[in-house]
Amino acid sequence: MAGEFTKVGWQMKSKLITVIPVRNGAEFIGQVFDSGAAQTLQPDRVIVQDNCSADNTEEVVKAYTRLRIEWVQNGSDTLSIGNFNRGLENADQTEYLHLLCADDAIKPKFYERLIQELDSCPRVGMAYCLDERIDENNQRISVSGKE
Repeated sequence: MAGEFTKVGWQMKSKLITVIPVRNGAEFIGQVFDSGAAQTLQPDRVIVQDNCSADNTEEVVKAYTRLRIEWVQNGSDTLSIGNFNRGLENADQTEYLHLLCADDAIKPKFYERLIQELDSCPRVGMAYCLDERIDENNQRISVSGKE
C-alpha cells in the first residue's frame, strides 16, 4: 500500500484513511471500491463502517479483492449520523481522514490531488469537491446540482 507513516507512540500513523459508512449498500458499494482501487494514490487503510445492514453488504465487502478492506460492524443501529461519527473515531490514527459515502465514486486522481492540496496547507485544513451526479445507468445528470 502506498503512503507515508509517522510514529505515534508505539503505533504507526497513516497518511490517509478512507472510511465508508454504510447501511444496506450492497447495490452500489462495489462501484465505490472500484473507484478506490483505480486511484493513482491509494489510501493506507479502507474501513467499511457498517450500521446493521440487512442486505448482503457484508458478503459484497468481504468478497472484494482489489482493495484490502477492514469490516467494522456496529453492535446496534446508530442511525446515519451516528455511523458517520463512528467513522470520525479514526481521525487520531491518520494525517488525513476521508469519509466516503457508500454510493459515491471518486475519479482516479482524487486522492493524489486531495493530498497535494492538503499538504500545501500550513495549518489544519478541510477540503471538499464538486460532485458530478449520475443516474442508475451512470449517465451524467449535473455537476453540484447545476443542470
